[in-house]
Amino acid sequence: MPDDFDLVISSYALHHLNAQEKRAILTSVVQSIKPGGWFLNADIVVAEAPAVERRIQELRVAGVTARAPADDERFGRLDVTRQFLDDLETAEQDQPQTVDEELRILRESGIANAEVFWKEYRETVIGGSKANSR
Repeated sequence: MPDDFDLVISSYALHHLNAQEKRAILTSVVQSIKPGGWFLNADIVVAEAPAVERRIQELRVAGVTARAPADDERFGRLDVTRQFLDDLETAEQDQPQTVDEELRILRESGIANAEVFWKEYRETVIGGSKANSR
């Protein structure tokens, strides 16, 4: 079904794929988008610099722990919260890429003007329009 859709949206799914798998899926998805149509992806990324990623993770763990109900043992202490999040990401086979890698994959998949529309810590909305072939 090439050129069927004006817009395709993905939300918190593609970070489970490695770069090669993501590129293959997105190439197929982009083929289903009309020329000039859009692809948008809300998902998680990893920071380019390890020191930045560590700080983001510290803020993430502190935020989850602070917001957790007092009786939720999974998030009662920082170290327990960190372990829970690590175990969850391992179980879900998370493989987030850097923003630069995400943009490169989009461009290689046929998104002409890949861009970051929003980013807060690890969460992003990226995308762009399919190149006009006509």
